[in-house]
Amino acid sequence: MVTRATAIAPLANIVAKTSLATQSPSRLADGELKAIAEEKSDLFYGVLGRRLIILHKSTSADEQTLLAQALVRRCLVLGPREADLAVLTAALPYRGSFDPPLRFDDYHRAVLDQNLGLLFDPVLFAWTTEA
Repeated sequence: MVTRATAIAPLANIVAKTSLATQSPSRLADGELKAIAEEKSDLFYGVLGRRLIILHKSTSADEQTLLAQALVRRCLVLGPREADLAVLTAALPYRGSFDPPLRFDDYHRAVLDQNLGLLFDPVLFAWTTEA
């Protein structure tokens, strides 16, 4: 029988091997913003929850904006995955700060190829319409 503990054990091993797992959930590690752009899928998604908490709790508008940009851009490269919905939704307030503005054409095609349109379309529509 698969339990929650055995189901998340592989992810726990991935996260435990990174220095990011030991960082405070309320601030970014030095160089973390830059590293996001090159992270492999397992690491990126393995620490995504921590980063979303940072995005929510940060008192620095600049840090929030830069983190939102880094997370969304990485999702567009690695995704689509259902976890991307959390990023895209959390980053909506920062969408006007993306320069250049993001293009979702290829990402949306991949969403449709994976039969995820009903799930993603409301969020992608919000990203592509005026704030």
